[in-house]
Amino acid sequence: MALVERIESTRVLRSLREALKTLRPVLLIAALTQAVNLSVVAREGFFAQIYHLSWPRWLPVLLANLTTVLWGSLAMTVAGLMAAELGHRYHALAVIAVIAFMALVVADPTRALSWPHLGPSALLLAVIVAPPIAWLFDRAKNDHWAAAWLIGLVLLGLALGAGVRVAANHLSWSWLTLPDLLVIPANLALAWLGLPQLLPPLTDFAMSPEAAANLNAALTHPSLHTIPYRFTTYTVFAPFANMGGTGSLLALVIALALVNRRVRVPELLTAGVNLPLLTLLSTPALLDLRMLIPFFLAPLASCGIALLALLLHLMPPVVYPVPPTTPGPLFAFLATNGSWSALAVSLLCLVVSVAIYYPFAKALNKEAKADAKMVR
Repeated sequence: MALVERIESTRVLRSLREALKTLRPVLLIAALTQAVNLSVVAREGFFAQIYHLSWPRWLPVLLANLTTVLWGSLAMTVAGLMAAELGHRYHALAVIAVIAFMALVVADPTRALSWPHLGPSALLLAVIVAPPIAWLFDRAKNDHWAAAWLIGLVLLGLALGAGVRVAANHLSWSWLTLPDLLVIPANLALAWLGLPQLLPPLTDFAMSPEAAANLNAALTHPSLHTIPYRFTTYTVFAPFANMGGTGSLLALVIALALVNRRVRVPELLTAGVNLPLLTLLSTPALLDLRMLIPFFLAPLASCGIALLALLLHLMPPVVYPVPPTTPGPLFAFLATNGSWSALAVSLLCLVVSVAIYYPFAKALNKEAKADAKMVR
């Protein structure tokens, strides 16, 4: 516990959380724009399909580009605010350096320089990059040294960006060929760190070869229990352990609502369509050692419950494709063509996940009240 408190009190984490609090309006707009685009406006969105919504062709393109700009602005501004918070001299140059470095690292040097597709996953890059750059500029002996650091960091960003692109073009990572027992924990760890995930949010698991084989078997045989692949990410993880996105974060939103007796509507809306980023960043669950326990335990417990239910034939397996933005508790119900037992198992998984998150949500609430008293 002393180690956790020591890590939590570090200036880097404090500066990250202060930056996220300052930029919460941008965070909310970015997350809600993304949720509306993917679930309501996009053709494959859950509400667009359920209500047969039709929109002008330019609208999803506009919202997708707006989402990219908002997330990119958020990631780079967080890095800039952290650099300013951690440094004391040459604030302006340090902020320019950190933003230029991050932009050039992710830009494609083989094409004309355009808006870099920085997303929420770049927040860990911000945490890594901002402190050393702030330290570097804080110890610059004079303006010439500061200018030299700025030029050097820009050139380093170009070199690293080119190197990453070359490596990406020559390496092929077949993550999905790994066993699910390795993919799911690795995916959770990457999400908690803020890194790009092996299974990105809203992965369409129904497109896998195993899911296609299961669907073909379901269409040719009357019983769903005869499918060839009963235990896959689409039959176990997606419908039962991915409610609210990676980490079963819908359960965290509900647990916080029970503790605070107040619903955080933006988090509920985005987690409701399986987009975890707003909850991950605003709780904050990102890089919080205490939240690592329920972040792993809740989805793994849900996977265990689903596996047991399938082994005991308490419910049919998920075989029919549904949009990835389908609200978590309804996913299994719709993907089994209306099985009430699948819905019951989904609700049980959600209740268990809420119970796992509840004591941690209570601790977060207590800490938030203590911080509010200190500010007063």
